[in-house]
Amino acid sequence: MKNNYIIAILFALLGSIFITNGQNLNWSPPEPTGTGNASIAFPQGSILFNGSEINDPQATLGVFFINNAGEYICGGCMDFNNDGNCDNLAEGFIEGGSPSYIDGGNISIPAWGSDSGSDNGFDANETILFFLQIDGINYPSSDITFTIGSSNFVANSTPVISSINFQSTQLEPCSCSNPETVAFDQDGLCIIQATNYCASDPTQDNYCNVTGYNNIIVNNNLNPSEVCEDSVGCTCEQADNYDSSATEDNGSCIITGGCSDSLASNYSGSECDNSNFIDEDCQYPGCTCSIAANWDSAATIDDGSCVVVGGCNDSSASNYSGDECSNSSFISELCEYASNDSCEDDDTAFPFPCATAIAAFTCDGEFNGVSVSDACPESCDNCETICEDDDTAFPFPCVTAISAFTCDGEYNGISVSDACPESCGNCNNNDDTSCELENIDWNYIITDGNMTVQVGGTDVVTINGENPPNGSLLGAFFTNDNNQYVCAGYQSWTGEQLAIAVWKSESGEENGFDEGEEITWLLQVGNQTFIADSYAMTSGGPFSDSFSNNGFGQLLSAEYNCEISGIAGCTDESAYNYNSDATYDNGTCYNLNWTVTPSDCNMTILINEPEITNLNISLNGGEIPTGATIGVFYENENGQLVCGGSEEWSGTSTAVPAWGAESGLDNGFQVGEELTNWALLIGNQTIPMDDNGAIMGTQFGPNSDTYNCQAFGNLISVNFIGEYTLTYGCTDETACNYDALAMLEDNSCEYAQTWYSDSDGDGLGNPAMSTISCNEVPDFVTNNDDPCPDNIDNPNNVLMWYYDTDSDGLGSNIFTQLGCDFPGEGFVDNADDPCPDSSLNDSNGNGICDEDEIEGCTNETALNYNPDANIDDFSCVDVVLGCTDEAALNYNSDANSDDGSCIDVIPGCTDDGSINDSDGD
Repeated sequence: MKNNYIIAILFALLGSIFITNGQNLNWSPPEPTGTGNASIAFPQGSILFNGSEINDPQATLGVFFINNAGEYICGGCMDFNNDGNCDNLAEGFIEGGSPSYIDGGNISIPAWGSDSGSDNGFDANETILFFLQIDGINYPSSDITFTIGSSNFVANSTPVISSINFQSTQLEPCSCSNPETVAFDQDGLCIIQATNYCASDPTQDNYCNVTGYNNIIVNNNLNPSEVCEDSVGCTCEQADNYDSSATEDNGSCIITGGCSDSLASNYSGSECDNSNFIDEDCQYPGCTCSIAANWDSAATIDDGSCVVVGGCNDSSASNYSGDECSNSSFISELCEYASNDSCEDDDTAFPFPCATAIAAFTCDGEFNGVSVSDACPESCDNCETICEDDDTAFPFPCVTAISAFTCDGEYNGISVSDACPESCGNCNNNDDTSCELENIDWNYIITDGNMTVQVGGTDVVTINGENPPNGSLLGAFFTNDNNQYVCAGYQSWTGEQLAIAVWKSESGEENGFDEGEEITWLLQVGNQTFIADSYAMTSGGPFSDSFSNNGFGQLLSAEYNCEISGIAGCTDESAYNYNSDATYDNGTCYNLNWTVTPSDCNMTILINEPEITNLNISLNGGEIPTGATIGVFYENENGQLVCGGSEEWSGTSTAVPAWGAESGLDNGFQVGEELTNWALLIGNQTIPMDDNGAIMGTQFGPNSDTYNCQAFGNLISVNFIGEYTLTYGCTDETACNYDALAMLEDNSCEYAQTWYSDSDGDGLGNPAMSTISCNEVPDFVTNNDDPCPDNIDNPNNVLMWYYDTDSDGLGSNIFTQLGCDFPGEGFVDNADDPCPDSSLNDSNGNGICDEDEIEGCTNETALNYNPDANIDDFSCVDVVLGCTDEAALNYNSDANSDDGSCIDVIPGCTDDGSINDSDGD
């Protein structure tokens, strides 16, 4: 159906009476689709109106498709600020970006493809319809010249238009904008077959051009008054441009603020659903504290429902949860207050420097709950190092510990020297950052019970003030009877939340934690294991800070200050970012993903023929094989390269779309990001650039070497280096045996065959019921020769039926009937009855009805030939000539046909010597 509409529209575009303001085009940008778009580039000077370069700054350019209901739907336009309105040619300037088209820049428009099963965009190969709106009038394109591509839609392609002309067209006299309205001239009268008409407002659906006519007949009325009551405009009362006289909304409403979501508390109402919202501000009640257990990312108004486990609601604390959580309920609140062990003034502690704080409040005072002495220890001479024994470190005082284990010993993994620095004379060793443990076994045993400990993400665990490298191990250890640390469970550090199963000791075994035992947290980085300088676990509520079988724990912080030896990096040789110098893996390994996700805007990067021919763009210094894929990559927030645009290499001029990041997302190039990361894909083999990198040209026109939405760039030099294998196979995606990894065509493609239904099992297919398949389809055949495809009672596919007058199973052509369907009793599928009017048939099969048979001699030369006989009875007698007169001298008893040779008998003497011979001589 959709194709029929498109064909009809194409004819209309070619006609001289086409006018589009009657179509009431809705110029609202479409939502991006999963199929992607064709990014259509319009270089400066390519857009013409009536044959001249467009110079109207209010002109708006867009592409439209015809949906299944026959309606024009906007399939793409420029919308730089994402306000839901198509931008005109003077808009589009983005700080740091390219100028607008009117100001001399180039532009591109996304034409969005339809998702499978949806009617929300262009179908594959559908004709793209271009329109230009000036002063509310929509003008269709006429002449279009493409440098790259065509007007047929191809998802994720980059067509380039060198020239497109929009022609101002008018209705013919005595014609109407509504194509269903019949209007014609008759002897100088304009006759309009409609209930009414409007001649003064071309925007009306019932507009008719009657210029030059003095007499008009409408609905059989001569010169009736025109009716232009169908006033279109903005009907949303909240809109900035509300038109109280409008009776039909035309999608032009513009609302500053407001909300189009019916689920929001400040929904603008259904009468405004078709409006364009600028700075839309939908309000959703819920929990807005991002660290709350019930945080609602969609909520914009806090309703006081937030519940925070841990955290701190004291703004003077160093771990204050923030103003966004001030209305929250805190469970097991744990506030921490900063100490200044570096003995340096912290001039950021107050909104003024320490000197001012001391002058105003003295060192003994405080401001907003922050101690001046703590914040400004250097100026307040408060740098004395505290060196006191911790008599709580052991179940006995330090004196007993030193006596039992000496200062060099330890108890339950705790160093006596560290716990009792004053008694051990160890008060000057606070700069020692060595916390590495030797010979730690990270294997653990899964037992019959465990405790689950939750570990938050970023900044909960730190080593030397930074997050551990991804891939590090964080483990829970207990102390066995030999004062050795034993692992009871761990997880690999990812920077995200972890849940660590900490296993209990089974009865009579020493293979896990005892109930109530303290958990020691160790961290493994590379081959080194470190013990925490300090850690904190939530105590209270559902959480326990010591081991509890089937219980829950929450690690709030763990701080390690240790010297890490070695080089961090990716140690996987198969990874794209493999680092041969790395001595331990930091979890950063990744491989390039060539999947491109189109966003709402892109930049067009041209690759021109001269650079290809001169091998400025090359592979190992030579030609790049046709069928390879060239791609440009952006760096995401994790420092990884992500494909932001690609194109199949054809060996000729082409263009690569570089997709930009959408607002607030990390899904494309950022404005100003360099376009220097390129790679080549051959089959499944990624080929990187050589050390010279890529060079973007900026010397011609508006080309840029950094990303800008709707801008243009030009890749002029890059050499890819690396080994690769060319693969051969079928490269036609429509073939049954298409090989996605094949680079070169080997003419092995096999294509799907059309199969036809054989419902009656006669080996002949139904031409009206077919399917295309690469494999054999049950009950289908490859021919469409069945003239009677659905008639099981007609296995011979008879098209002519003959009446059997004598019911002998044989028909005659005396009376016939055409058709595949069996006519009914009395008809047969043959015309073989030689005796259609007799119940006596030709029993002997001689072709003569039995009742007409006459036996006799049928040999005309026979003595007894019977001309009436039609069946020879073998009675024929051959003719034997001779004398048949028995009295004749020469009678022949075998003769049956006298030949006139008989000699009569004459009695007398036959002796020539006698005197009485009969002849007298």
